Amino acid sequence: MILRPSVLALVGLAAAAAAAVLGLSFDGDEPGDQPPPAIFGGLAGPPAADGRRLPAIEVLRVAAAGDAMIAGRALPGAAVRLRDAGSGVEIGHATADLRGQWVLVPELPLGSGARLLAPSQTGPVGTSDGDPVAVVVPGPGRGAALAVVLPAHGGARVLQPVPAAGTVPEFAIAVAGRDSDGHLSVAGWAEPGTTIHLHLDNRLVGRGRADGAGRWRIVARAPGEGRHRLRADAADAGGRVTGRIQCGWGDDDGPAPAPGELAVRTAGGIWSLVRRTRGGGTVLAEIYGDAPAPPWPQAQSVPAGQVVNAP
Repeated sequence: MILRPSVLALVGLAAAAAAAVLGLSFDGDEPGDQPPPAIFGGLAGPPAADGRRLPAIEVLRVAAAGDAMIAGRALPGAAVRLRDAGSGVEIGHATADLRGQWVLVPELPLGSGARLLAPSQTGPVGTSDGDPVAVVVPGPGRGAALAVVLPAHGGARVLQPVPAAGTVPEFAIAVAGRDSDGHLSVAGWAEPGTTIHLHLDNRLVGRGRADGAGRWRIVARAPGEGRHRLRADAADAGGRVTGRIQCGWGDDDGPAPAPGELAVRTAGGIWSLVRRTRGGGTVLAEIYGDAPAPPWPQAQSVPAGQVVNAP
């Protein structure tokens, strides 16, 4: 198989990314804190410990023309198959190595548009399905592609775009999502050690702390239907509010997708991704900030009482 130059570039980039993310692990800062997983892909711990379904797509890089490189985890030696959830067409297949790692490069570019990529694995104990990944390819000259894991259970995770070195915001909400169990998961960036207070419609719903890499994640009970207001306050060790970000979140009046399909909306720099699970639940994720630059909304530290709308 002859690889196109864009595929070779993706392979080189993703190989470095895979080496960095496939071995990550995090510990909670104190009792009651949520151990924050990697917001931009990567594992929060061994598959048996973090509860992610195998096979798991951990790295996905898509060029503007649709050339892709996909890598992840599965059971050692399992045959991994990746298909388009809507059409059932196979995108590619690979075999996991003895460490459970696999990589595949689809022979054909992903066409422009939105789709759900559904991974499955077949091994000695049978066949199982992993969490799907929503991929939006705008097409050549129309901006960067977007890739987001949309699990039925657990928070959404952004695989692409990824922040370039030295461009991580000091304080930001990166993604907010609701799973089919009715949980709201909000993740973002802050200075390591910063305490984050999450408010929903001006009501405190959760607290978390940024880990050593500046990532934080808070899980709360999702509100009812309709639009709501999220607010995140960053506080220093003395409890002083050093930054504040607020943004809209929730359902709108757009059409609901059929199972296996993906509804994509974008407005004001916010990506809204909606998928309906085959069990009848609806998964919603909003990704804040336009790609490719700046990748996420950024707010400088502001005095308490001042609000930075993001975006």
